[in-house]
Amino acid sequence: MKKYSHLTIIERESLAYGLIQGRSLSDIAKSMGRDKSTLCREVSRSMQRETTYSALTGQYFAKLHKEATGRKKKIDAT
Repeated sequence: MKKYSHLTIIERESLAYGLIQGRSLSDIAKSMGRDKSTLCREVSRSMQRETTYSALTGQYFAKLHKEATGRKKKIDAT
């Protein structure tokens, strides 16, 4: 089983460019070496408030999600 890694901003730009060109998610996923479902989730997650996919919006939502669900630091009680 392959270890999961998050999409980079470069991969998000490639996805956005492929969609602008009218390519299918399957075709884009094959060229990126990613699973189609990963790209489908990325597009649906980032298009909640917009009509077209934007790599910068996707990166922004990914950062928000990481901050919200990341490991919390313990408060020093000294």
